[in-house]
Amino acid sequence: MFTDRIILVTGGAGSFGKAMVSKFLALGAGEVRVFSRSCGSFDNREREEVSVGNGSDKFVKDSQYGGKNDGKVKFIRGDIRDREAVTGAMTGVDFVVHAAAMKDVHGCERDPQGAMEINVTGTMNVVAAAREAGVSKVVVVSTDKACFPAGAMGLTKALMERMVLAECRGVREAESALMKPANAKEINGGSKTTVSIVRFGNLMGSAGTVIPLFVRQAREGRELTVTNPDMTRFMMMVADAVDLVLIALRHGQNGDIVIERAQAASIRTLVEGAVMFVSAASSKPSLKIIGARPGEKLYETMATEEEMSRAVGVNSDKKLYLRIPLDGALCDDLAEEFNSHNSPALSAADIAAIIRKLGI
Repeated sequence: MFTDRIILVTGGAGSFGKAMVSKFLALGAGEVRVFSRSCGSFDNREREEVSVGNGSDKFVKDSQYGGKNDGKVKFIRGDIRDREAVTGAMTGVDFVVHAAAMKDVHGCERDPQGAMEINVTGTMNVVAAAREAGVSKVVVVSTDKACFPAGAMGLTKALMERMVLAECRGVREAESALMKPANAKEINGGSKTTVSIVRFGNLMGSAGTVIPLFVRQAREGRELTVTNPDMTRFMMMVADAVDLVLIALRHGQNGDIVIERAQAASIRTLVEGAVMFVSAASSKPSLKIIGARPGEKLYETMATEEEMSRAVGVNSDKKLYLRIPLDGALCDDLAEEFNSHNSPALSAADIAAIIRKLGI
């Protein structure tokens, strides 16, 4: 599916983006473009910048990424709020993974306008440019915080989802009326660009997560600072997030929301797991409870009751995935919302093993 294809990953310089790029290379992609305002940890590599188009865009070629990519990774410095830059990056692209976002909860609380411009306007720039360019499939990365949002980050992601789904609905209605949707090109014998959404939980080991903080505090013998030990969060490895995106690319239909039946853990369990990892034995940690901050909830919801009533399973030999079709038929009138309180729970030993695997 990905052999010799051109793939664009927005926000591709972060923890998830780097893993996604590596996966596409392993699957035989012909070219992977990383669209980002900065190259993140790639900045310590020697690169060549090449002007393209009218010279306003810069491709940054890194022939040493992963050691064996033969120049297949190209960096484009740009901002998703700049529609022209996004359009330029989309030329010839087959698949798009849109991960660029303002995702720091507290940063979004401080600058909700910026969160709105990046998470909503920027996303719609990506979707519109992809349809104009005739891209085959687009996967938009969202978050569990988009369900019943409590803060600016969740609110902007929720609005982003609604706007993407409304755009998909408009395309479908135009097709039903035997009309060509605005700004969409026919590809692959008449099919149109497919846009789907995935929701991530907390990505363990990625930048800004609490596990490295807990491990550091435990190693230093300090009190572990927690907001509320009873808070629960969906916990995913970065590799899990990569797999979820691949499922959406392979199975997602226009307007789908695709989720994993992810496991969850309480903050208390995360702390106990960090202490167990550091001390190699189960012990009761000393906690300093600082209380929840603006935008934080006691638990997160991956899919609402209404969404779960429409969800259908996706065949996979790895994990359990669900596809929530756009305006899909009722499949289960007894469905309950899927949240981090009623999901399968990770133990402290599980967390310790994950930390060991992450090499923190």
